[in-house]
Amino acid sequence: MHETIEGIILKRIPYNDKSSIVYLYTQNYGFLPVIVRKSNSSKNNHAAFIIPMGIIQTEIKLNHTRDIQSISKINSEYYLLSLRESYDKMNIAQFLSEFLYQILKYPHTDQNLYLFLKEWILKLDTTPIELCSNIHIFALIKLLTFLGIEPENNFSQKLPYFDLKQACFTEHLPSDYIEQKNISELWSFFLSSHYENALLKKVSRNNKNHFIKSIMNYYTLHLDIKLNFTTLEVLQAIYEDYPQNA
Repeated sequence: MHETIEGIILKRIPYNDKSSIVYLYTQNYGFLPVIVRKSNSSKNNHAAFIIPMGIIQTEIKLNHTRDIQSISKINSEYYLLSLRESYDKMNIAQFLSEFLYQILKYPHTDQNLYLFLKEWILKLDTTPIELCSNIHIFALIKLLTFLGIEPENNFSQKLPYFDLKQACFTEHLPSDYIEQKNISELWSFFLSSHYENALLKKVSRNNKNHFIKSIMNYYTLHLDIKLNFTTLEVLQAIYEDYPQNA
């Protein structure tokens, strides 16, 4: 029996001349690799729906003995026109999809996480691009809660330094795992901020780059994984297009 499954596209890998493997994150089944065959039908042009962080509905006959599922049909209720037409938004989507592929490619089903990611994609599509320079940072920080590794936000004048290893703020700065004050303040701000406040926060290009590096180091420490990116440098170049505080 076929089942309609909605999923978010994390990665696409060409398999042969006639098909590709697409890695989805789904609401009910978590990480789900599927094989997508090229279609000559204009009514179901699969390629039109396969974009980073695209939201698709698929017809799948699930076979739990297989590592890769076969789909018979792809559709989408969310065309994401603004995302598709914006080079910068597409780069943001590519960065987050590359990140999510690395941290979610293990058994992990969380309906609330799926709904958060879906909402984030729709906001990326509708938010003016000049307000999007922090949108990926907002996602990276909020994902910590869903993964069970959210740090304690005990920042204060007496505890001004963020300790990546201990996942809390501390009084002293003696360790390689403790951030300088300016980056520690960003940790505290984004841990407590809502979407609108996060997007309006002005962060210098240099601080933003250091902050993202700090976030990646935190994930590496607490998930015990090594993260690799091909899109991060392109993403950092986006900051140059919009005014930043010094």
